[in-house]
Amino acid sequence: MFMPTFDVGSLSTKDKGLMPFLSAKLLSFQGSTDLPHVGSFSDLVKRYKTWEKKIKTDIFEETLPADTVIKELIEKAGIIECDDYVTLAYNRYRIGNPPGKDNKYGDAINWECLLSCVPDGEDLYFISADKDYKSIMSDDYFNPFLKEEWLTKKGSEIVFYKNLG
Repeated sequence: MFMPTFDVGSLSTKDKGLMPFLSAKLLSFQGSTDLPHVGSFSDLVKRYKTWEKKIKTDIFEETLPADTVIKELIEKAGIIECDDYVTLAYNRYRIGNPPGKDNKYGDAINWECLLSCVPDGEDLYFISADKDYKSIMSDDYFNPFLKEEWLTKKGSEIVFYKNLG
């Protein structure tokens, strides 16, 4: 029978406060003989604190795997000069075509840039949580007006994702 034991001598008062909870949880594993050896509770706390510090450092230094992927995407992306598209975006918004809301034209400028700069026949992989690009019927679908406009003008499809996850 598995009976957890802990060396509590080196634990802080805060960590000792966790003892009753953790002991009860570990006792629920009674009868299991195939549990890995995890060492003392203080060893677990040390391992936790080491991992916590590493994760916080990686977040602060932007060295998580997601950071690496995003940096690679940004390095490969080009800058599109969009000054010429402001008038197109303004007119688009003025006649009521998406995207855009509340007298703000940023999404419309981005859309006009994409229409102009992405080569014809090339599918667009679009990642956005912005409601301006989603269907009013369901957040799971791209705005049908924009999807049809893309298909008509570019001769290709939009592959839509709400997030990177």
